[in-house]
Amino acid sequence: MILPKNSMKKLLLILLPLFALTSFSQECDEPKLPDWDREKYLYIGEYIASEELEEFFILYKEYTRCQKERKKQDTLRLQTKLELPTLEELKKEIKFDSIDLKSITQKDIIEWGKKNLFEGIELSFGGFIARPKDFADLNIKDDYAYSFGIRKKASESCLTCPENIFGRKEEDLKKDEEKESHAFNMQGMQYRITWDFIRVDGREYREERQYARYTKIFTRYGFWIEGDHRRRINALVEDYGSNQEYVRGGLRILYRVNQNVNFTFGYNVRGTPWAAYTDDFVGFYENTYWDTTSTAQNVFYDFNGNNQWENDELVGTYTEILDPVLTEPYITNTYNAKKRIWAWTGSPVVGLDLFSESELYFINVWANFYPYPRDIKVPAVEFITSGNDVAIKAFGMEADWAPTEDVFEYDGGIEAGLKLGKKFSVALSGQISNYYGVQDYRTTIGIKYKL
Repeated sequence: MILPKNSMKKLLLILLPLFALTSFSQECDEPKLPDWDREKYLYIGEYIASEELEEFFILYKEYTRCQKERKKQDTLRLQTKLELPTLEELKKEIKFDSIDLKSITQKDIIEWGKKNLFEGIELSFGGFIARPKDFADLNIKDDYAYSFGIRKKASESCLTCPENIFGRKEEDLKKDEEKESHAFNMQGMQYRITWDFIRVDGREYREERQYARYTKIFTRYGFWIEGDHRRRINALVEDYGSNQEYVRGGLRILYRVNQNVNFTFGYNVRGTPWAAYTDDFVGFYENTYWDTTSTAQNVFYDFNGNNQWENDELVGTYTEILDPVLTEPYITNTYNAKKRIWAWTGSPVVGLDLFSESELYFINVWANFYPYPRDIKVPAVEFITSGNDVAIKAFGMEADWAPTEDVFEYDGGIEAGLKLGKKFSVALSGQISNYYGVQDYRTTIGIKYKL
């Protein structure tokens, strides 16, 4: 019996989804949009209402259904799970009973070190030079920025790189394996070390940063240990402040909602230096007489220790001796008898990571929040007095400027770009942070070329 043409089409449309559900040894065939035959359909309305276009939408609907069902059958693809993570599931994945530290040999440690510390290292260099904003003033030196960097990507097993099952094409597999993923597809050790040398409007400074993270992912769960240190060193004393250096680190548990969404939670510790006087200056100040009533505001030092301050014990005026110390609350300024004392803060951390990639684009957005920061170690504000009871703060000069507790702290960033071919891509990178009430951000845009 020969079926009519329309009946044959309907039968095929019915059998197509059944075939897609029962056999994933082949790819779901994506239908092609029919061309507008202008001789057959004079007007766009006729083409839109045509039977050919109607069939295309039906076939495309079945194609998307086929793809959806195919992904469900693909056990290598992590399915979405929005349930709260449990400790039992974590223990089941980690398999603590199978861990045997005694079986680890020296050779294993050396191989691990080679793979995690030295494989896949990238070197980078960039910079620019330009005239300052006031380019008419030739006395102002040129602005410049030079950056050197060492980057090591995670180099252990790829969690989302698929195996050749479910009828995947070899070229599609190759695309997945060459993904430059930012969303924990790769695990292991990764680090980044950068040096920036900058001069803006005649002010020079350099910035050093070291960041390292070790990631271990099982299936849905994982963890990472991270450490981060940033230090800005200014050429001019007056440019120093409390936000010039910090160090942070912590341990997090990773929960993979699916292939593209990750949650992290754990505990983070952060530290920053505050200003304090050196012990030598404190001893000096306690044995001085500060004549606040005189016009010159002379400063005397009790050299003979008789609790009296004779004229021959005059060491200078307030402007010469004390003003540089008392009026310049800067950290790391060795010229004004200051030293750095570290204050430490701890808080829980909650992170969110979103990632998506195709043949045309890639985008990774992440954010970390540090709720309820609490002081771990913060020296109390202390005062010292001169021989005539003139009191100054020995520590805590910047306590009001750099709070630790009850501060909304966060950091985040974005990595996004368009792929212009096999070698080129236009990339946008940006990071923002707010630690100790000080906001810092940086954005870059450029072209990436893959060797």
